[in-house]
Amino acid sequence: MTVLVVGASGATGRLLVEQLLGRGQKVKAVVRSMDSLPEKIRNHENLLLITQAY
Repeated sequence: MTVLVVGASGATGRLLVEQLLGRGQKVKAVVRSMDSLPEKIRNHENLLLITQAY
């Protein structure tokens, strides 16, 4: 199963993504900026980041 997290760069979203990845879930995360996520999360193999270009 893949989980979609909207607002993953915020405080709560970041924690949720971290917990889901720790449980082995695949995560699609919508973020404003990839820089707001820690590098260990950004480079996780089960994470697909979705950003919007402004």
